[in-house]
Amino acid sequence: MAKTNFVDGNPAEQIEGTIVTAAFLNALNNHRHRGLAEDGDGAIDYAADTGSADAYAIALSPALAAHVTGMPISFKAANANTGAATLNVDGLGAVAVKKKGGVTLVAGDIPVDGIAVVAYDGTCYQLLNPASSSLKQIQSIAASVGSNALSLTYNGGTLDFRNATLAVGAPVTGVDVSTISLTVPSGATLGTVNAIQAMLALVVLYNGGSPALGVVNMGGSVNLDETTLLSTTAISDAADSAAVVYSTNAITNSPFRVVGFINITEATAGAWATAPTLVQGHGGQAMAAMQSLGYGQTWQNVTASRSVNTTYYNTTSRPIMLSVTSSGGSPTLTMELYINGELMQRPSVSGTGVTTQMFVSAIIPSGASYKVAAGGVAYWLELR
Repeated sequence: MAKTNFVDGNPAEQIEGTIVTAAFLNALNNHRHRGLAEDGDGAIDYAADTGSADAYAIALSPALAAHVTGMPISFKAANANTGAATLNVDGLGAVAVKKKGGVTLVAGDIPVDGIAVVAYDGTCYQLLNPASSSLKQIQSIAASVGSNALSLTYNGGTLDFRNATLAVGAPVTGVDVSTISLTVPSGATLGTVNAIQAMLALVVLYNGGSPALGVVNMGGSVNLDETTLLSTTAISDAADSAAVVYSTNAITNSPFRVVGFINITEATAGAWATAPTLVQGHGGQAMAAMQSLGYGQTWQNVTASRSVNTTYYNTTSRPIMLSVTSSGGSPTLTMELYINGELMQRPSVSGTGVTTQMFVSAIIPSGASYKVAAGGVAYWLELR
């Protein structure tokens, strides 16, 4: 592939032929290792992209007559990719660019002005140096409703997972996850309540190397701190628990990553007709403080908007704290605090001819219900 022109000699006309020296032959033999053509004119496997985002095009010199399996090619991208992409080399036609395992590119795998390195595998060009990784700032997710069903999607990326053996700290790194989806069918409430905002977490389960998408109501008791393993239940129209992770097929004891969450309110739980009000991918500070009590919160007097013997819900994205004081002049004063239907506190005092006071206080998890049963309320404060 060297560019030097050779000529034949013609002794009759006293024309000297090209003299091939050892230095030239060594340079010709080694030119690929130096990355330059034999005469040093330029890189033979590199070109600047002249195409558009997701449709890259390059012209090598000399041009290839056909795609060469295993041949590495580098190009400087004029645009960042926004998703699936193709590469047209020397006018041979657009060929899909994939990551290892045939995984479709996700936005940012090829950055603008970045040097992309690809190699033809006989079917597509494999991107050998994707820029996106498990350290990407925000994961890409999507959620939509239609025909009373909820469609959830993780738009792909590279994730690291903890080891499936809890006693082993070495993670499984660099797992390329293609776009995966999950449909919550009509009738499946996921433990949500009519007309009450719910927060649903999206998780990617390693699933033995075949990643799958799962969903769980944040109002339940599922530990999502990624230090443990999750088991899921196959989703159906009977998926009605806030304490269960659901996926397309049942999965047992899998490492997982939380990739985002949505806030959604439906007039009738299980009839997914109203689109989410918030769709948030995990990353940056989006979920870092989600479970932190007191972060960005203040004590608020909500006495005027609260009543005893009424069930309320913590619809915020983090825990809140409750402090309720009751007073009365009856011989016996009793209060009861319920969280998610469970009796948590029941103080009681007795007194004759005096006004007595007592209070209950507790942390209310995100998505949980709470109720105070008492004769009356003097003060109702919430840290939220």
